[in-house]
Amino acid sequence: MKGVDVLIRAAAIVCGELPETNFLIAGWAGTKYAREMQELIGSLGLETNIKLIGQVSTILSILKSCDVFCLLSRSEGLSNALLEAMTCGLPCVATSVGGNPEVVEEQRTGFLVAAEDAHGSASRIMELLRNPSLRAEMGKNSQLRATKEFSVDAMVSRMAALYEQLLTTQMPRERR
Repeated sequence: MKGVDVLIRAAAIVCGELPETNFLIAGWAGTKYAREMQELIGSLGLETNIKLIGQVSTILSILKSCDVFCLLSRSEGLSNALLEAMTCGLPCVATSVGGNPEVVEEQRTGFLVAAEDAHGSASRIMELLRNPSLRAEMGKNSQLRATKEFSVDAMVSRMAALYEQLLTTQMPRERR
């Protein structure tokens, strides 16, 4: 569901053109899927470029050390991982599925790509890696958007405003 295999295939394309690029993939270590992904990495000769780092308790510090965040899911809700990456000031390459288009503003905070599109994903990743000023601008925009629109304070304010609106429009006149 998370499209890690698509990310690995995109990484192969990126590393073919930018061989010094490194990818970190967090989550689900020790599973059958992780073993399959490690085999895919090996079959593509990417053992030095891609690291499966398993479950991580210090994900924010790891995100802050990255240049780009990728979420190539086949299906997604509203991704906490995507919001965390944006909060850390990362430009994002994400599939246009689920809640991702609500979070990522195309060409402002990152790029949206089609699910299963390793070539399109690789192209967008390389565009960000090759253009530090674009990467920095999108990262700044990501951080501002995540903080303004998706922080706990922002969501609580919107929820309180919604309740206030419902109370004032739904209560009978004699109870107001």
